[in-house]
Parts: sequence; structure tokens; C-alpha cells
Amino acid sequence: MPRYTAIAKDEFNKRYQDLANYVQDNANTLNEDTLRVIKRNGLDNLPNGHVLKYKNLFVLNRNNRKSFLHKAAAEGDLILITFLKSTGHDINLKDAQHKTALYDACDHLKLAAVNQLLGYDADPNLGNGHLKVKEGNQEYTGETVPLVATIESKATVTAAELSSATGQDFSQLTTEQATEQARARLTKSLIAKGAQTDLQTGQD
Repeated sequence: MPRYTAIAKDEFNKRYQDLANYVQDNANTLNEDTLRVIKRNGLDNLPNGHVLKYKNLFVLNRNNRKSFLHKAAAEGDLILITFLKSTGHDINLKDAQHKTALYDACDHLKLAAVNQLLGYDADPNLGNGHLKVKEGNQEYTGETVPLVATIESKATVTAAELSSATGQDFSQLTTEQATEQARARLTKSLIAKGAQTDLQTGQD
């Protein structure tokens, strides 16, 4: 098992075991490179840094190209995000739809996860926003960038969740108010890190 000392040993072991169990339970859909590496070395015997040689090690599904980091970001699992970063998981890895973990965190309005990923230099402009998509006679930039995910998110945030993510007391807010506060804070964080704001999202 890789060593990691930034969190308590018991917590690390639990997170790593969850990771190992997920690999076992989803072996039929995991990326072929992942299975080859695991079969050769055994998941518990992969040394620190080994995954740096295998960019696809943490890709869970060969079809949608979702990774462990996408999953951790969507769930707002800060400890797992930190662990994955420490073992070499590409912070800006894109899935089959060009969505990064930052996109998924924004889509689920996970404020703390977004700030953590941005702190790890996640690119707020990655996605297909740099591509030109043709629709009829019109051309527009694509939609799978974090800022668009934040604006169009259907997720909700409770006052308790917002308070926990920010360390401030928002207990007086309704869920609707807390959600809009989270959305505003996410937008501000993305723009502060250089997110482009002149995106077009197609025809309405």
C-alpha cells in the first residue's frame, strides 16, 4: 500500500481500501491499462509515484473516461482529492466529454472541493470551451467548462453545507438562498483564477 502521511493512518487506510474495493467491484468496466498495471503489480503493491508512469491508472471507465478524481470532486471528498493528487492523479484529466474534475465539482456546487482543486492549479478554462462547435450556420464555443457548469447546475446546497464549506454561519439562509450564495462564491473563485467570461453556450 502506498504511504501517505498528510492524514491520520486509519483514515488513509479506509480511503485506500475504498479505492481498492471500487476497482474490484468495477473491474469489468475499468480501463484496460489500469487492469494491466494492477494485474502485474497488485493494487496493494503499487509504490508511490508509480501512477505517474501510467496516466490512465485512475480512469474508471473506458467509455466515459471518468476517473477517481471526477468521482471525488463530484462528492466533495476533500481527503480523497488530496490523496489522489499526492499519488500523481492528473488534476486536469478530462473525461470523454472534455469535462474535468473541476467541472464536476462545479456542477455539483461543491464549494470546498472547487477551492481545493483551484489551489492545486486546476485549469478553470479546460473543457471544450477552447473548441469551436458548429450548429447550423452558427459557430459557438462549447459548454463543458467549469463556469458554465456552475451557472447551469441543478444541484442544491443547504445552509449547513454552505456553513461547513466556508467556516461561516449561514444557518439563517433557506436552501434556495444557500444555493445561490454557493453559486456566487464559486463564480467569483473561478473568475479570480482566470476563468473566461465571454462564453457562448449555443442557441437558446
